[in-house]
Amino acid sequence: MTNEILDALARANIVASVAILLVLILREPVRRLFGARVAYALWVVVFCAPIAGFLPPPSITSVGLFTSSCSSIAAFSFDPGISCDYAPMLVALWIGGIGVSAGLLIIRQLRFWRTLGHLRSAAPIKDAYISESAQHSPLVAGLFAPKIILPVDFASKFSTEESELILAHERLHVGRGDMQINLLITALQCLNWFNPLVHIAVHQIRMDQEFACDAEVMTAYPGKRRSYAQAMLKNVLPLARVPAGCFWPSRAMEPLKKRITLLSETTPIKSIKLIGLSFVAIAGLAGGYASWAAQPPKIEINEATSQTPAAYREMTWGDPKAKVVMLEYASLTCPHCGEFSNEVFPKIKKEFIDSGKIRFVFRDLPTDGLAMGAALIARCAPEDRGKNLVEVMFKNQQEWERSRVPLDTLKQYAALAGMTPADVDTCLQNQALLGALQDEQKKAITLYQVGVTPTFFIGDEKYEGIPSDSAQAFKALSDIIEKQLKKAK
Repeated sequence: MTNEILDALARANIVASVAILLVLILREPVRRLFGARVAYALWVVVFCAPIAGFLPPPSITSVGLFTSSCSSIAAFSFDPGISCDYAPMLVALWIGGIGVSAGLLIIRQLRFWRTLGHLRSAAPIKDAYISESAQHSPLVAGLFAPKIILPVDFASKFSTEESELILAHERLHVGRGDMQINLLITALQCLNWFNPLVHIAVHQIRMDQEFACDAEVMTAYPGKRRSYAQAMLKNVLPLARVPAGCFWPSRAMEPLKKRITLLSETTPIKSIKLIGLSFVAIAGLAGGYASWAAQPPKIEINEATSQTPAAYREMTWGDPKAKVVMLEYASLTCPHCGEFSNEVFPKIKKEFIDSGKIRFVFRDLPTDGLAMGAALIARCAPEDRGKNLVEVMFKNQQEWERSRVPLDTLKQYAALAGMTPADVDTCLQNQALLGALQDEQKKAITLYQVGVTPTFFIGDEKYEGIPSDSAQAFKALSDIIEKQLKKAK
């Protein structure tokens, strides 16, 4: 589960980062051509692209390999990526970062509300409230019921005309749902706290939001640009950072100069704005499609139509007549399975298998495409050499698993078992064997409820995983074996 979370998080951030960079490049030309409102709408691309990446991926039908839950693997190409062993730690770190980010934002929000003091109605102004502080500009705040909050000196600071323009601006925020949009982007900022591009995007979205409101006000009051600019200059106060609010997000003078300059730009005619919105819609759809198409394809493996008993042979060690059977389900790319094979199995073999006390059965439960390919090769080995090949693969697990072309390394191991490169290529296209392995995999998961590798069945007892210490692992397993041997007498 942790691996799936990391995969989804990484995928969403890569797609979102690309979309953010594209919007940052396009927003200025789009604003000049189609106006501030279309430039603000362009940010929808950043939301569409990651969401599309979670739609069902394109699928291909193949007799090839599964894809990995830890990294993207196809046709034996391997990107080391993040080790599955670190996945729980990284997920915990991510969740901790979310908690810290959310906590800081909540503290900032509460601190802001305390500075406002008691809010009283701004009657006869509708839907507005006056705070007890003069250290903030007019803004919109409130989680569930957005309020227009005015500073205590609002009436004396701004002329009647300036007040009318400011209130028109703030009412646009409320009417367009900007408060809800800001809540959404704040939540996404917390979820993606580790991505600096997300923080840059949030700041720029808020600025474009203000530019879009300014454009709407100027459309409604085309002859009052000077008064509106004067109102902006009077609002140069210490920045009121309200995570859940609509406000001018910069304390620097250059962005304010740009904002005032934009007031003099001609408002695009309706047809130009419609063309701009069409461009945004096309960009959103294109970004979404690109994100969807870039997903690793879902590989649908054909069921073997001509399976025969010879397609799959059990790998066993020990006396076939032994009263106790020890069965292992393992994946050839599973690190803990490798530890068992290299450090614990030799002791089990010496103590219980070679002495004829138990029979040991190895069954593949591939957890990724690379493990499935390796399992196929081992099962194709002539005579009884597959067992030796499995031991070689576990012994050199990191070497072949992390090599640039794992198939080449696996072919070298297969040669030790008497297989040529052509034999290996033929083996990987063996539908009957692949279907048999797939059936065993389904049976293990559905019938025997195997959920982790390695999982052991010793007599009538199930044992999942192994301790990291090999001595403890051997003791735990040998105790179960001894108990089952006593029951079998």
